[in-house]
Amino acid sequence: MKELISAKDNRKYLIVETLYFAKKPCTIQYLAQKNNTSIRSTKTYLDEIKSQLNDIGGTIDASSSGIVMKLPLHIGIDYFQQHLIRNSLGFKMLELLFFNQTLTSRELEEQLFVSMSSLSRLTSQLKDLLVNHGLVLDSRPYQIKGDEFLIRKFYTKYFHEAYPQTEWPFKNVSEDTLNKLVQSFQLSDSMRIEALNFNKIRLFLAINMFREERGNSLLLTPLKNKGLSSDDFQNTEIKIELWLKSLSMSEDFILKYGKVFSYIYCYYYGSYIKSDKKNHLKYENLDKITNSLEYLSHVFDLPSDNHCHLVHKLDELMTLYSYYNSKTGLNNYLVFRPRDYSLLDIFQNSYPLFYKLAEQELIKVCKNRALTTDQINLEELMFFLLSKWEQLSLHLYNNFSRCRILLHSHINYQHGNNVKALLDSKLEDSLTIELFHKPLISESTLKSYDFDILVSTGTLFLDIEQPIVFMPIKADNESFKPLLSVVQKIKQKHKYMANQKISKRLNEISKPIAE
Repeated sequence: MKELISAKDNRKYLIVETLYFAKKPCTIQYLAQKNNTSIRSTKTYLDEIKSQLNDIGGTIDASSSGIVMKLPLHIGIDYFQQHLIRNSLGFKMLELLFFNQTLTSRELEEQLFVSMSSLSRLTSQLKDLLVNHGLVLDSRPYQIKGDEFLIRKFYTKYFHEAYPQTEWPFKNVSEDTLNKLVQSFQLSDSMRIEALNFNKIRLFLAINMFREERGNSLLLTPLKNKGLSSDDFQNTEIKIELWLKSLSMSEDFILKYGKVFSYIYCYYYGSYIKSDKKNHLKYENLDKITNSLEYLSHVFDLPSDNHCHLVHKLDELMTLYSYYNSKTGLNNYLVFRPRDYSLLDIFQNSYPLFYKLAEQELIKVCKNRALTTDQINLEELMFFLLSKWEQLSLHLYNNFSRCRILLHSHINYQHGNNVKALLDSKLEDSLTIELFHKPLISESTLKSYDFDILVSTGTLFLDIEQPIVFMPIKADNESFKPLLSVVQKIKQKHKYMANQKISKRLNEISKPIAE
């Protein structure tokens, strides 16, 4: 919903973003060209940004080489994104409507400091944008209407993007209570808490409690998990009650929120519930996702794993796509693509073969559910797959870019351990370094070791396939350049061989990747 940000604020943010990520000073001409504005306007924006930075102890310094922005160490780009969202009239209005569902035009004009015509234009813009999220803006009185699930998801995204974790936006919902709930959020063996966003869940629960208290009940919304029986719901209620009692919640609190939390769990996480009711379609859907993950594991030599959590998360999202027409409303963010989504770019660039085949597998599973590519957000599905597949990055890196170093000391083992400690501190963690532990080195003694590069602190003449690199006992970066050069060549070789092996395997199983 970037459309709610004014053109001027967007241009100022783009300047901040450019300076924030710049690796060298930026000239006025470069900033103006990147922003598609005049040099005069760019200078005006910079003066305004400089004034705003004073409040947080930041500066913009200009020199003959260009412009540099300096920020306190604790300030990140998200500070500016939050500031941008919360200063937007459109988002201010949406927040007002969350906390008050009876506002009139006159009251909104007064609280937003806008004229009747400005409010009319803003209302019209919001109506058009909210349709994409499956929501409707009513104006008699002003309130957001639509499916209660989509409303709560929308506002969870808003508060998550607009507020830092250290600022609590809900005056009538106890932050301490929510902290206690979230810290013990272990309702199912299938839900790994390390894969959850604690702050987002905290906001999500607060929004649910707030909406329930104001009469917007989720209990009136039909369960999308139609395979769940009344027994499933009762079992969940018992589980929720035990959970709340274990946190020493009052009887009044349990009576007030027990059923609601049970419904929330069934509504949002029904896919995890091991129902006694035989639902062949559900298990068939889960099996198809599992088969696709196992197929990817086979093709790319990944360890066999129990992907229960990942399978259920993908099934949950696909179920939502089947249930709702608004894929935009199901997206994980409103304005700024989350920084952790850079994982998608990293995988696409580093492991394009895996990325492409994983996309095709997800599309195939969705087609089996009668879901077209227009009904799903493939980026969202890929993010779930890449981020929740345990140690996927490590396994792919080892398969495509591994490099094993065997270290030989020409003096003694203790000397070798000292050099190994030096190498460990200078080289990336993914490189494995093993110390040669035999009295004398030769072609025959090396046969019991599996390595890609032999590093030695003494000059060696050996007839072996692997390259030998002399390691001077120096800690400066220049001394490591020859070794790093050989490491890169080994990685490129392994990557080429891994791609060849995978392509051959794909051809053998008659499932080639489409061009």
